[in-house]
Amino acid sequence: MKTDEVLERGPRLSEKDIADFEEGIKSSLPADYRAFLLATNGGEPPEGAGWFRMKTRTSRKWSHLRFFYGLRRPDVTGWLLPQALRDFRDSVDPNTIPTLLTSTVIKSSSQ
Repeated sequence: MKTDEVLERGPRLSEKDIADFEEGIKSSLPADYRAFLLATNGGEPPEGAGWFRMKTRTSRKWSHLRFFYGLRRPDVTGWLLPQALRDFRDSVDPNTIPTLLTSTVIKSSSQ
C-alpha cells in the first residue's frame, strides 16, 4: 500500500517525535517504518484495500487491516503505538512492535 492511499492520517510527525519515541522504547525503528510514520502518522487503508488471506492446513483466515498505529493523535486514543505497546506487552515478543490492527474472519477449508 502506498502512503498516499492511507486515509484518516494523524497530525504530521517530525524526526524529533520519532527519535523521542525510539528513546522511550530504547530501540530504533526500521528506516522504512520511520518513513511511513513521517508520511502518515497512522491511519486507515482505503475501503476494500485492507484484505489479505492467511491459509493453514485446516482453515482459511481472512484478515482485514483496520488501521495503522500512529504516535500521537488528539482525535483517537486507540490508534496510538505507545498504547498498543502497553496493551500487547505481555502477549508479543519484546522485540516486536505492533504496527497495525486487524480483525480476522475464519472460514472452513471447504470454502
